[in-house]
Amino acid sequence: MKILKFILPVLFFSSVISQAYPQNRKPNVILILTDDMGFSDISTFGGKFVPTPNIDALAKTG
Repeated sequence: MKILKFILPVLFFSSVISQAYPQNRKPNVILILTDDMGFSDISTFGGKFVPTPNIDALAKTG
């Protein structure tokens, strides 16, 4: 019963807070998956074998 007294207000306030923010914004998340790649393989970190112009542009602009 104590857990229910905690969970219900949390669920209520989280739903109220989520409605306060605009829903038309896209999330600011980038996910890059690679396999068998060291951190120095891309040109941003000094690599010369794999050209990565898009990742370089992301690294430059932050």
